[in-house]
Order: sequence, then structure tokens, then C-alpha cells
Amino acid sequence: MIARRALSLLALLGLLASESAMAHTGTHPGSGFSAGFAHPLLGWDHLLAAVAVGLWATRHDGRAVWMLPLTFLAAMVVGIALGATGLGLPAVEPALMASLVVFGAVLALPVRAPLAIAAALLAVFAVFHGHAHGSEMPAATPMAAYGPGLLLATALLHATGVLAGRLAHPLALRLSGLAIGASGVWLLAI
Repeated sequence: MIARRALSLLALLGLLASESAMAHTGTHPGSGFSAGFAHPLLGWDHLLAAVAVGLWATRHDGRAVWMLPLTFLAAMVVGIALGATGLGLPAVEPALMASLVVFGAVLALPVRAPLAIAAALLAVFAVFHGHAHGSEMPAATPMAAYGPGLLLATALLHATGVLAGRLAHPLALRLSGLAIGASGVWLLAI
């Protein structure tokens, strides 16, 4: 019980430490690896989405738990490349907020989507998240340094979601889904 409370407190502190509502501020601490690593940690949209992917993954068993986060990371690489090269996608910001609404709804509902459908849905949203990350990459930063930092931070957020999902009561997961979905609606409105 104490471990759960400590984990919950750490997760809350991490969320409160976020400096902006969204990671698309155009400013990055450091350069290269550190800029990539910091990017998903500095905005509610990416932070919540990455943790939600881990939470959602815990609805599956065995190796499938890691298939969803790995699918998200792989598809995010495609989006990063699109964003970094300047190739546009329509409605990136609304898609990011919609991902929070969808991820939140999936967590709030007591159903489990088939793995193939869950992976396909995550992949679509991951391309948009990756595009946002790639288009915000500092101009003088090499992708070979920025990309690994970005992917590592996202993977750690996924792992945090998986750990929290494994430790949490099912009702806590459903309430987390409601909060994540509500955050998406709120971010769409601002």
C-alpha cells in the first residue's frame, strides 16, 4: 500500500512538473539527445499520451503488453521523419488532443479492444505525435542525437504506464482514463 501511494505521488509530481500545456512551445532545453529526451516530458499532451499507451497495454497479457508501446514507438519514428523533413500532416494538434480523448475512453471503458485494432489505432496517433516532435526539433540539432533521446523518454513514459497499470486497482485505471480523456477535451478547448 505504501509503495502504491509513493508511486502515485511520484506520478502526480511528474505531471505537475510539466512546464506547459503542450510540448509545442518552440523552445527546448539543451540540444541533441537532451532536447529529444526533454521534449515529451515538457508537455501534457505527449506525457499523458505516452503514459496512457502503457496503461492501455496492461489490458493485454504476456508479450502483447509490450507490443502496443513498441508499435507506438515504431510508428512515431515515421512521424518524426515526416516532421523533421518538413512534410506536413493535416490537423496535427487536434489529432494529438483527440488521441487523449480516445486513449482516455479506452481506459475508462471496461472493454478490451483486440490487439490488432489497438495497435492500428495507436500507430495512427503515434504518427501524429511523432510529427509534432519532429517538426519541433531544434534546427541545429542532428536527428541522430535528438531521435534516440525522444524515443528513450517516450519508452520510459510507456514503462511508467505499464508499471502503474499493473499496480493500480481497475477502478483507478478507469478514473485515470476519465482524467486523460477530460484533459484532451480541455486541451482542445484552449
